[in-house]
Amino acid sequence: MQIAESRAKMARAAGLAGIVLCLGVLACRVPAAPRTPLGTTETTVEPQGFSLAPADVLVAPVRDMSGAFDSVRAPLRQALYTGLVARLFSPLRLEHVDGRIESGRAEPTLDGSDEILLRTSVYRWDTGALESNGVVETEVEVELVRPLDGAPTVLWRTFLSRRLTVEMPTVRRSSRGELVRVLADRLGAEILLELPPRGSVAPPPAAEPTRGIAPQSSPATQPTDGPAPAGSAPAPGATPPASVAPRPVPPARLQ
Repeated sequence: MQIAESRAKMARAAGLAGIVLCLGVLACRVPAAPRTPLGTTETTVEPQGFSLAPADVLVAPVRDMSGAFDSVRAPLRQALYTGLVARLFSPLRLEHVDGRIESGRAEPTLDGSDEILLRTSVYRWDTGALESNGVVETEVEVELVRPLDGAPTVLWRTFLSRRLTVEMPTVRRSSRGELVRVLADRLGAEILLELPPRGSVAPPPAAEPTRGIAPQSSPATQPTDGPAPAGSAPAPGATPPASVAPRPVPPARLQ
């Protein structure tokens, strides 16, 4: 009897273990939450502010929100710093920018309205297929911010979701850090393609002033009696006087 009960308990335990294993397998096969489709680009520009944007740009340290092992923060920041010159901006030296970051803050403080800040956030940096296929999938957001009227104003913003690739010969002869730098350069170039060159965005046209109704002019006064003065033109709308035909002279009578 005890042997039978023991076997029954073992069977129940095995059944529960099988159920747990099946649930684990099913959980592993459940697809992850959908991400932004690769190739997505969302860009917005504030024309009025961007048309007046100053040239000096502070490139803030990149915020890596992806939690990836390979940090792309430094190489991506350097790629954006270098590429801003081609967009007719003047980025300040990164060492100078770092010196203006106060303790406990993630980005520098702007001195005034004559400077703008380039803020970058990496939300995804998936290098799972880097060494096997030379592929990295990434999502990144970049903003150009200027303090106006005491509050920061976003002059330009872009969000990119990309699959970046490296040729396999390059993958085989390069270290992982070198590959990250190559991919960061390519990502920075794609980001800056969305940034209009400074001075290329025209401000929106000014609203036209409301036009009032012009006062209606009073009709010209017409003469009531008497002929018009000699040499004067008849008043507008007046009926010209009928011309008087000369009286015919009777013929002379024959005597």
